[in-house]
Amino acid sequence: MPDGVAATALAEAGATVIPAGAGRVDPTRVLADLHTRGLTRVLVEGGPGLLAQLAAAGLLDEYCQTVAPLVVGGDGTRTTRGPVATGRWEPVHLLADGDGYLYGRWRIRRSVPA
Repeated sequence: MPDGVAATALAEAGATVIPAGAGRVDPTRVLADLHTRGLTRVLVEGGPGLLAQLAAAGLLDEYCQTVAPLVVGGDGTRTTRGPVATGRWEPVHLLADGDGYLYGRWRIRRSVPA
């Protein structure tokens, strides 16, 4: 949650400010609030930390990732950072464009066949 001054400025600019934790946003609380407003389809974009929070809380049902045709070195983090809930994912769409980019969309498989 932004501090009081930032929250006021955001509200005055027309934003809906949702209290969702002090110092750190609780994704379960955010999604619960959005659901009470009738917003049940939510697209979230963020980095590895936010993705790990959503996955650990069991709040992901789909995952999209773009793979660029580049090889980049460095000490970057993985797709998620921190503990995550494990699960089996199945591809929904796997697309390629003429420039070598790959676009993937996966859905969590809620029950794994025996």
